[in-house]
Amino acid sequence: MSTDKVKLVVRKILEKKNAAIAVGAVFLVAVVGATAVLAVSVFGDRENSDPDGPTAGGETSAYEDIVGLVDGYIDEYQRQKMLKVSAGNCSVEICASDADAPVDYDGLRDYIEAKGGDPDIVAVYRTVQSAMNVVPAEIDTDYISSMLSELEVMLDPGGDGRYEIKGDSVVVYRGVPHLSFDAEAASGIVKTALENCDYSGVVLETEETKGVAPNWDQLYSDFCIAPTNAEYSVDDAGNTVIVPSKTGRDIDMEEIKECYRRENWTKKTFFGVVVRPEITTSNIDDGLFQDVLGEKTTTFLEAEASRSNNIKLATASIDGCIILPGFKFSFNNTVGERTEERGYQDALIYVNDGVEPGLGGGICQVSSTLYNATLEAGLKQYSRTCHQFTVFYVDLGFDATVSWGNLDYIFVNNTKYPIKIEASAENGVLNIKILGTKNYETRKVYYRYQVVETYGYETLTTVDETLAPGTKNYKSHGRNGYRVETYMTVIQDGERYAEEWIATSIYDPIDTVVTEGPPLETTARVERTTKATTAPPTQPPPATTTASRPAPQTGTTAPESSAEGRNGETSENREPPGSR
Repeated sequence: MSTDKVKLVVRKILEKKNAAIAVGAVFLVAVVGATAVLAVSVFGDRENSDPDGPTAGGETSAYEDIVGLVDGYIDEYQRQKMLKVSAGNCSVEICASDADAPVDYDGLRDYIEAKGGDPDIVAVYRTVQSAMNVVPAEIDTDYISSMLSELEVMLDPGGDGRYEIKGDSVVVYRGVPHLSFDAEAASGIVKTALENCDYSGVVLETEETKGVAPNWDQLYSDFCIAPTNAEYSVDDAGNTVIVPSKTGRDIDMEEIKECYRRENWTKKTFFGVVVRPEITTSNIDDGLFQDVLGEKTTTFLEAEASRSNNIKLATASIDGCIILPGFKFSFNNTVGERTEERGYQDALIYVNDGVEPGLGGGICQVSSTLYNATLEAGLKQYSRTCHQFTVFYVDLGFDATVSWGNLDYIFVNNTKYPIKIEASAENGVLNIKILGTKNYETRKVYYRYQVVETYGYETLTTVDETLAPGTKNYKSHGRNGYRVETYMTVIQDGERYAEEWIATSIYDPIDTVVTEGPPLETTARVERTTKATTAPPTQPPPATTTASRPAPQTGTTAPESSAEGRNGETSENREPPGSR
């Protein structure tokens, strides 16, 4: 392209601007005249174009060629311009191109000349950029901040104190001093250097700060574990189980902190100590069940093999049962259903209006003996029913009948500690103890019963012609019935408490049933006579008992059997009018 054409292109560009830039145009024409050779090298020799009549597209192409050429030089030049920023022994280099830093045009001219180009093209470029109102890019402060952050990481070898827990020891790492600089002030210094095209380097002032010690409270909380005592609990099936004990661990924090202050080390291991629970799985019973809270002994005939067998089976079922504070003990759930498969046999039981063999006969002696032991222990009675007829093994009003699926004996451990049932049945002696923990020094319990009403029995006679005259066969011997009130008086630690009503018990009479042979002169007949009411039984002297402590329930529910019951009627713990 000829010099005239370059002049024309520049003039046309400038004509589009206001008159204020006309002076710059004169300078540009002078520069163009002096750089005709450069223009030819820049735009090329386009002899086929009309030098006096360039089109608008030609003007634009000339402008783009000028800008493109110089922008290429600028990009190369700026990428070689690196500002070294140092702090301590670390440094980073900030690239002028990546930072969008201003261009050092004097330096650019030298660079173009060194590359074999004409440096005067820089003046043309700047004039055209100015004429087109091209605004230089602002310095990228985000890029500067990212490079300074990288320098901060490289510079800082320090760290706060920390710890690692490894088994029963803890490794403590001392805090290392931090080395840092003011990042905000550093960003301003770097920006100023770039604005001034000063690439001589920036050295930042650093500051050392002491590493923080580990969080001692958190270390203690993370390392130390409190020991867990073994305890009794009740599982989902209602069985009492032992929750095993767990050892804990502790560590001397004062020793660690003093060692940290006094000595100069980087890493040190400290060992903790094992803390054993007071109550372990193996000694959980050592502090429990030491006192006999209540005890009762009854006797049975070993010769009655079936009944003895049933008593021993039921006794074994309740032996060792532990009842936790606040929990109920159910005789039926603990002993289970009385079945042949479980070893129970037929023995005499109360049924309807008399006595006949039934599966599990005799176990009511176990529930009644247990009832007396829990009364002496002062345990809360939840459900108790007397027999239909009087029994021989405990006093009137102190029996407790049971029948699978019908009548149950239930008491509650209302003490603060677990209680245990210790039961044995050997050589005709049934003994039941309630073991626990006393909360008193001495305790005596006195019982008494009072017969309020007596119900006489009848004699039912049937004549059997097949029997020898004068012969009598008794199916049952008469026994009176009674309405009985039972009471208890407690003297504890020398203090006598008011007499307490326990329960009302009602027993039906048992008629005498006899079959006799006919007299020589008569035919068979049934004769019914009424016997006079007998006097109430004498009251036994007050009984002394000892109280003891609670235990958890370990029995499980079993299948069905009969026992000595009141045929479904209950009279448990009924309070007489005007009593208490």
